[in-house]
Amino acid sequence: KPVYVVGVECCKWKFSKFHKALKERGLVRPFTGLKDMLDSWSYPPLNDTTEAVNRVHEALADRGWRLRP
Repeated sequence: KPVYVVGVECCKWKFSKFHKALKERGLVRPFTGLKDMLDSWSYPPLNDTTEAVNRVHEALADRGWRLRP
């Protein structure tokens, strides 16, 4: 379903980066008024589980740790 956001320009540091990443991937659009709600649009499903797992493994490896298989 379409996701519209309001007030993103007020976000600080990590939330600003989060919203920027969502916008760059086409997952959100700014809400500017009722006319936007009439437009239909879609985006590829967000599924970052694999990337998150890889980052956790990398962070653990940087500390000399690893998870058992």
